Amino acid sequence: MKESDNIRLSNDEYENDAQAVQESELLPIYDAMEFSGDIQPLDDISEPEKIAVDFGNKKSDSRNSDKKSTLKKKKIPSKRDSRIKTLVACLALIIIVASAMAGAYFGAARADRNTSPVAAVYNTTDKSATVKLADGTSYDIGEAREISVSTDGMYIWFSRNTASATGKYDLRMIEVGSKKSLKKQGKFIEKGIDDGWKTTKDGLFACYGITKSNITSCYMYSAELQRAETVAESVEEYFPPSVGNIVYFTRRSSNVYSLHRAKFGENSENVASGISHVKYAGDSNDYEIFYTQATGNSTNVNVYAVKGDEKAAEICADVSEVYLNDFVYGGNLYYFTKNKSNVNWQDFISDNYYESDKKIQRPVESDYMVEKGFIFKRKVLDTAKYNAALNQYELKMLRDQLREELDKIDLGLAVGDEYTCFAYSNGTSHRLASGITFDNIIEFAKSGDPRLVYRKSVIGVGNIISMDSLVETAKKSSVQKTMDYVRNAVQSSYEVSDSSFCSWYDGSNVVEYELKGYDLDKTQFILADSGTIYGLADGELYYSSAENAELSSRRLIDSNVSDCSAAEDTLFYEKLDSAGARTLYKFQPKGGKVEVCKNVYSYFAVNKSFTIVLTRQSNSEELVTAGIYDGTGYAVVDSDLNLNNFVYSDDAFAYIKNYKSGSGEMYCYSLKNGAVKCGDGVTEIMYIG
Repeated sequence: MKESDNIRLSNDEYENDAQAVQESELLPIYDAMEFSGDIQPLDDISEPEKIAVDFGNKKSDSRNSDKKSTLKKKKIPSKRDSRIKTLVACLALIIIVASAMAGAYFGAARADRNTSPVAAVYNTTDKSATVKLADGTSYDIGEAREISVSTDGMYIWFSRNTASATGKYDLRMIEVGSKKSLKKQGKFIEKGIDDGWKTTKDGLFACYGITKSNITSCYMYSAELQRAETVAESVEEYFPPSVGNIVYFTRRSSNVYSLHRAKFGENSENVASGISHVKYAGDSNDYEIFYTQATGNSTNVNVYAVKGDEKAAEICADVSEVYLNDFVYGGNLYYFTKNKSNVNWQDFISDNYYESDKKIQRPVESDYMVEKGFIFKRKVLDTAKYNAALNQYELKMLRDQLREELDKIDLGLAVGDEYTCFAYSNGTSHRLASGITFDNIIEFAKSGDPRLVYRKSVIGVGNIISMDSLVETAKKSSVQKTMDYVRNAVQSSYEVSDSSFCSWYDGSNVVEYELKGYDLDKTQFILADSGTIYGLADGELYYSSAENAELSSRRLIDSNVSDCSAAEDTLFYEKLDSAGARTLYKFQPKGGKVEVCKNVYSYFAVNKSFTIVLTRQSNSEELVTAGIYDGTGYAVVDSDLNLNNFVYSDDAFAYIKNYKSGSGEMYCYSLKNGAVKCGDGVTEIMYIG
């Protein structure tokens, strides 16, 4: 076989699908076999000549005779047989060639495969970025200005400066599962894109904008389909979700602000117009987009939430204020409605039935049927239980009527504009507090149970009216006369007291605790997941816990405290000694305080079982020692760390040591593998897994 006949597989071309063998490649084989390659019809095939056989000689009658007939039927190969054999041989050869090519293809594909995710990305002194995989292999990907790595570590998106335009960037994508993609610095996606490009958390899609003549067009690129689609033109802002193939974006035209969405490869659709604010919040698994829309008759707004291709859901209506910018995904969204009266009735009427009444429904007789009779059984109504349930429902309806009328009355008192605070959490809104002003909000919990610390003007302190007493008054007289009673009672016992409170939704009810002993003008409050309230004022650290339906008075934890932070139900704080050195402690109400380590430079309380602690080294002002506190004890990881670059994640951190002339050795620490050297000449740590 000539060299030109050899089958070649190029490393640069193996990505293409296997090709069928062409007829031109088989012609030399056909010529050698004198086969045209065409299957001829049967009519063109001549019959083979008949062979005359003489059966005149009889076989021996004796079964024991050694003589055997030696007569054999002679087979003469026909043209048809010859051509069939040739065809079979050619087909076999084709199969062999195809199998060889497929084997080579899939062998190359297997050799190119990579299953190790990205462990770290860092820049080096040659101004190139290096990708370090979990198996220890490294790849140079050239200039990387900004980088995004998928949550599974199998996609890398990065940008570099566009040579022909200032402030514009080239976008590239690396499929980490392909060694070829890693070696070739990924795939070029687009040039001249704007800053602020985004990717989905799974790395399957990227969104980017290209601005020309002050008009921004938004594009979406699919890593699986390997193509980009235009999302929309004249885009102001875009929000790619954590997962999926839908991108949200905003437009502004003639002072009308609108929200839109588009699925990859499909036309966009309008979600809402006349909006005033948009907030995207998400994690690696899900997301939610909130927006506000004017009510049309005031400065108040309605708040909506939407995700995917679902219809927008109303969260609340006619809201005076909403803490949209402070919202974190999975946390609490606080919003406020203005009280219709200057003084709200919830300030002096104890309504313990507000939450439980929402669950009470009118009883149905069929739910209270019981069987009676020994022989002849029949179902009859359990009158006692049914009447008891009906009575509870009627009381609930009366309380609802009283609440409706209380919302309408003007008590004739003026203490300034006051609001009622609600918290939206896990798909449900809860009323936390009433009779508060924005200036008097001290602290609120962004995550965990909804909690609000605030001052409020309390009306009728010591003269709180119970909802039960109002119900009894209404049953004896009427609802309207009950309102007159309320108005007279409030005005006769009018009292304003500037007190501080904490309202807490504990999962079933909203409880309000008065804070005792705290100087609100000096105290920094920290709200832990356990419901404990911590307060730091003038270096003294205090706490209060809920006990017997009340919040305990403040209790001193420690003095000379310079800093504190909460991780789940644990508080970490730093205490100064006389020389100015800092010692790190942890505190839990049931376990008390425990020393973590001395001479602390900084700490990162990722969670209560993973706290990174940097301590000062006595021989240097620029170098520190890194250690880990796992909830039970502290252990040193490494020393001589440079402070210029330190990056951490949920269960790992990376650092540079032996730092000289702007670079040094990079190490990665994880709970699983400990400290492992990743590279030399490192100037910047860009990412760790």
